[in-house]
Amino acid sequence: MAALDAAIIGGGPAGLATAHALHKTLPPGARIAVFERAPRIDIPRGAGLGLEVNGLRALRAIDQGVFDEVMSRHAVSIATSDFRDPQGGVIRSSDTAAVLQASKEKHGLHAVQMGWHELNTTLAARLPPDVEVHTGCRFLRYEEVEGGRLRLYFEGKPAAPVTASLLVAADGYFSNVRRQCVGDGPPDFGGNLVWRARLSSEEAEKHGYPRGKVVWYFGANRMALVFGITGGDVVWTASVTEAELEKVGIDWREVTAGRLDTAAQSADYLTRSEAAGLASRERVLRCFQGYESPLLGLMADTRPEAIVEHGLFVRPAADIRPEWFGKGRVVVLGDAAHPLRPTGQGTNQALEDAHHLGRLIQEAGGQVDDVLLDKWRLQRYLRVGPIMASVEAQGKAAYRADARAATSNASTLERGSMSDRPAGPATSAAVQGAA
Repeated sequence: MAALDAAIIGGGPAGLATAHALHKTLPPGARIAVFERAPRIDIPRGAGLGLEVNGLRALRAIDQGVFDEVMSRHAVSIATSDFRDPQGGVIRSSDTAAVLQASKEKHGLHAVQMGWHELNTTLAARLPPDVEVHTGCRFLRYEEVEGGRLRLYFEGKPAAPVTASLLVAADGYFSNVRRQCVGDGPPDFGGNLVWRARLSSEEAEKHGYPRGKVVWYFGANRMALVFGITGGDVVWTASVTEAELEKVGIDWREVTAGRLDTAAQSADYLTRSEAAGLASRERVLRCFQGYESPLLGLMADTRPEAIVEHGLFVRPAADIRPEWFGKGRVVVLGDAAHPLRPTGQGTNQALEDAHHLGRLIQEAGGQVDDVLLDKWRLQRYLRVGPIMASVEAQGKAAYRADARAATSNASTLERGSMSDRPAGPATSAAVQGAA
């Protein structure tokens, strides 16, 4: 393989969005390649996600065509939200449509939900033909060589080392690139086991979950959520604290053993057996004993192979520093740089990372040097740090014994309150420039 101008490790939304951004801002003819561990990018995987105003702005700035296709074909809006206690009692209901309309009037955009797979495959399908995508590639390590270049080594293919001027790590929570570049070890267990599944609207409606409604469950130190995504499909997610796991005899270490180097949407998703799915389903049902029957029925009727089970792994917000985003000619972004609790900003911040990197390169006339990359790292650190702290506080507050106390925190999650948060004087261009 000829020398690359940019090698991107990871073919999820962060990596593919970065490929789009770099293709537009590096000099014409620049060689860009994406290396993905999964055997294919187009196999359905993942569950659902939300794009907030900031993420949508970044996506639109990265590629108008991707933005238009995602919004016209895959994005859905939620009309109402219910907040329920474990027994199904409605603590309060929210007119989500009014919140979204207010956001549209203020920003010209409002939050939407969609399938993770649909966002990822749209980003992949709309890549320019000269951007290479290699699958079945497990990144091992890199080394610095003469001329400021990097030599990359993989397991499987490509068999020969690859040389690149810029290395972008978008390889998730357990990034091999970050382990070598930053050297701060894997992320910490965040104290929760998480389950996710995607199913058809017919299956959800059978259990009383209509289209256009989000249902949140809080209480008993557990949390669950049911919401609609692309094509009328429905996603349910559930999570439980480590203390509750211990009460029902589940050890998260045993559950995640051998899978700590894979993310929820990774190649591991493609290789789960039905037996593993049955065990996952049994564990989530055991943890949610006592919750209302529609939720338990929805979980029980979910195909075992559709259930993704994983630990929540995070890095403390207080520890964030510019070095998290790499050094020299190595850029670390997305979950690899700032793993966030699932409160709505993970993908959105990854899109911001990609957009802002491309924007700085564009402002520099397509030239990349260490000064530019250090500037990007500092600006992303200043932007992401406060968001990580807020997400960390929100995530912890959601797991309370009292359902009403827990739902008091949910209003910020529902609104996606960080989507229009000022980026600060050093980073305002990262969001404002995406408008």
